[in-house]
Amino acid sequence: MLVLLKTRSYLRQFNQMRKRWLERLGVSPRRFNQLQADYQALAETLGALSPCLARQVALHEIKPLPENTWNELCLLVSHSSDGKLKPHMRFYAQHLQQQSIGVVLILNADVQVQTLQYAMGDLDVFSAVYVRPNLGYDFAAWSQVFSVLKNTCQGLDRLYLSNDSLAGPVNEVAWLTVLQRIRGSSAGLIALTDYAAPRWHAQSFF
Repeated sequence: MLVLLKTRSYLRQFNQMRKRWLERLGVSPRRFNQLQADYQALAETLGALSPCLARQVALHEIKPLPENTWNELCLLVSHSSDGKLKPHMRFYAQHLQQQSIGVVLILNADVQVQTLQYAMGDLDVFSAVYVRPNLGYDFAAWSQVFSVLKNTCQGLDRLYLSNDSLAGPVNEVAWLTVLQRIRGSSAGLIALTDYAAPRWHAQSFF
């Protein structure tokens, strides 16, 4: 009982000291706990991601991007488990090209570059093509190719980041309306959808 009472006394003193410290920082205990929970969720999320840095992954340039060609460019990530290009990628790229958006295909492949099974005719709709190992998720792919094309990208009016998660567009009117709204916006970042888990973030569905 004596030990329990001393422990309770110690905890009360600790909480009082903690409360005074937070008050001096201008943060309420409730807000501090929320920030601590947010930080923990972020740390756990980052810890679950691949530690592989983009610059540590081999990048193969299959089709180079012509200089000074586009005012808008889309970095389009696609995964290939068998070395084949997904059939809806050409359809997607064609609709982007029709709206004067250059398309840089970034193929995250689970196979060696030498075993990729595409014909050069499959690539004519893409402005440039890069192949890399499937490491680091979409952001690693985008950032790696962006670092190669940064001089070109810095002169763009808009840079689109997208992946192969969705097939489309399936509605021409809606597609053109979305592009019109994007081009008419003065925002520095536009996302068409978001997600709340593990914390709020924008998504690359486009």
